[in-house]
Amino acid sequence: MAALCGYCKKEPTIEAHIIPKAVVRGFRQRGPDRKTMAIFPERAVVSNIQNGIFDPNILCQTCDGKIGQADRWFVEHLDTFHEVARDRQAYEIAKVAIDTRAAIQFAVSVIYRASLSKLHHFDDVSLGPYLMRAGEIALASDHADFDEPIVMINTLISDAYDTRQFVFYPVRCRGKGGTYFVFTASGVQFLVKFGGNRNVIDQGSNFTQLLRLHTDSVASVCIYPFEDSAEAQFLSRAGRLRGPQRY
Repeated sequence: MAALCGYCKKEPTIEAHIIPKAVVRGFRQRGPDRKTMAIFPERAVVSNIQNGIFDPNILCQTCDGKIGQADRWFVEHLDTFHEVARDRQAYEIAKVAIDTRAAIQFAVSVIYRASLSKLHHFDDVSLGPYLMRAGEIALASDHADFDEPIVMINTLISDAYDTRQFVFYPVRCRGKGGTYFVFTASGVQFLVKFGGNRNVIDQGSNFTQLLRLHTDSVASVCIYPFEDSAEAQFLSRAGRLRGPQRY
């Protein structure tokens, strides 16, 4: 017997991807030499992934379809995040003309799907009392408060690698500001935080407010060096970064 949808609790579930498979396929379709690399929360590394992780027990076709609107938005605007990083310095803050509401919906929807999942990959990803409110944002419910969560975006840059090849699945992190979640889709890193201290990262509230997405203002994106990221350091220690791979 099929499980019931984790959001509506009414319809049977389908196979729902945590990060949309089009993110992976889009990079691979740029040429036969394109190879993707994913890091899963338990620090397993998979090269040349096909369609990514899906869970057949979290969402029904109707609810997954509503989330799919945000997925399509991200895939269609992925290059915008990388274009704004061209000729920028590391750690520079850039303004980018995007639909901030759609960006918040996409970021929250990935964390929401991971939180719903019972797959062992996401045992540490839990939204707790914020699960329902995150679901309302993920499905763009009439009751959704898109400005409740803190959502921040980093575009990863590198002189050696095309960062669009990197997919890092959601993980829970802890800083001085408390718990937040991070994932990366084709070189675009999202940080998501609900509740508690309004700082996301240790740089403090001013930096958080500078980068935090608001539905009524232009988005700011941090141009972040891939080599300085925790993911790059892990991949390097694991021997998975083997020289320049610019495309």
